[in-house]
Amino acid sequence: MAELDEGVREFRSDISNRRSQVSDAELRSRELELTLAHLEESIRDKWDVEIASWTPPSVDAEEPAAAPRESGAEATGEEEEGAAPNAARDARENALLATLPLEQRKERLEEVRRKIQSLGEVNLGAIEEQEELSERSRFLTEQKDDLDRTLTSLRDAIQRINRTSRRRFKETFEEVSKRFSENFPRLFNGGRASLSLTETDSSG
Repeated sequence: MAELDEGVREFRSDISNRRSQVSDAELRSRELELTLAHLEESIRDKWDVEIASWTPPSVDAEEPAAAPRESGAEATGEEEEGAAPNAARDARENALLATLPLEQRKERLEEVRRKIQSLGEVNLGAIEEQEELSERSRFLTEQKDDLDRTLTSLRDAIQRINRTSRRRFKETFEEVSKRFSENFPRLFNGGRASLSLTETDSSG
């Protein structure tokens, strides 16, 4: 019984420690989620970009032609304009710009420079930082799941120990009660006696 009690105390202490670890992991995971949300909101406000659906533009196409349409499909002029890729539009604008006089091209260059300066500083590491935080959040989630499984295993072990303890206690008590009833008449020159268990509050 003493060994079983000691085992129960050790299990309960381990459960308390693991609960604390789970709480710390949940808190850290929540902090990472808030940081990710803040970064995504900052990128959305500053650059008007949804980082979750953003993909880098392709720069290896030598001829920025419009995307081919499926055979048999008919489209209006408005649909064709909306379907033209940005690369094709930029190529046409650059071709027109090359035909302008030198002074107009310089003015256009200065205008583009002012627009670039108005954008402000670009955080080139924002995407890498977002990916790193996502990976960290995934790792903490996996750790939390492992701790939850461990707690479930410990609870099952404690239940088995409790069942074994109650069974052994009952067997021992019944044996002691039997011997007590047999020896009482010899010790007190007659009479009868028995042992019984009283109801106790087991909620604690």
